[in-house]
Amino acid sequence: MPNLLFFAIFFIFGLSFLGLFEIVLPNSLINQADARSEKGGVLGIFFMAFTLVVVSFSCTGNFVALILGTSGGKAGNFGPVIGMFSFGFGLAFPFIICAFFPKLLTVLTKSGGWQNALKVTLGFVELAFALKFLSNVDVAKNLRILDGEVFIVLWVVIFSLLGFYLLGKLTFKHDSELPKNDWGLQYVPIPRLLLAIASLAFSMYLIPGLWGAPLTAVSAFVPAAGTQAFIL
Repeated sequence: MPNLLFFAIFFIFGLSFLGLFEIVLPNSLINQADARSEKGGVLGIFFMAFTLVVVSFSCTGNFVALILGTSGGKAGNFGPVIGMFSFGFGLAFPFIICAFFPKLLTVLTKSGGWQNALKVTLGFVELAFALKFLSNVDVAKNLRILDGEVFIVLWVVIFSLLGFYLLGKLTFKHDSELPKNDWGLQYVPIPRLLLAIASLAFSMYLIPGLWGAPLTAVSAFVPAAGTQAFIL
């Protein structure tokens, strides 16, 4: 049951990140929390933090769900503790740096199309993780719907599409145009190109697994070879 719940969470958030729909809480709840945060004192700080959680839950809830999903597994009791500490420190670290060095705020990258590109990239990754939780259900119930080769094919497709998206060959509704050079031609920025290479290379790495090759690097995620119908 927890695996099915995590699959639903990751699948819904993944589709949302791809732009199929927006997940937002009622404005009345956000406005009430924001109004109470202005009262000051300990209660005001609490509601200020609560407002931040309410506004950003659609971006952070999936990561928190993944971390909490490791509880009771191979990671042991300290797995979620370390994960939540790393997650919280990662969120707080930029604010700490900017508090000590305020001048850094003037050189930060401006918001723009890269934010949507990051969101879409995370959407593809979340769909891949959603399949992992669904695979756990499939193995536990012996449904044989998401066998090894089916799982690998879906991952190959997902990460191939991600690579093509990062190269600008696949676009979504909210995407911005790629930057242009001095001659007015679009080009792919180097960080985006490196991510595209990594995604496409990962897809190529997975393909031999369709014929039973041991995918050691992702053996914890891919179903066991015994679930495949054909092994070379």
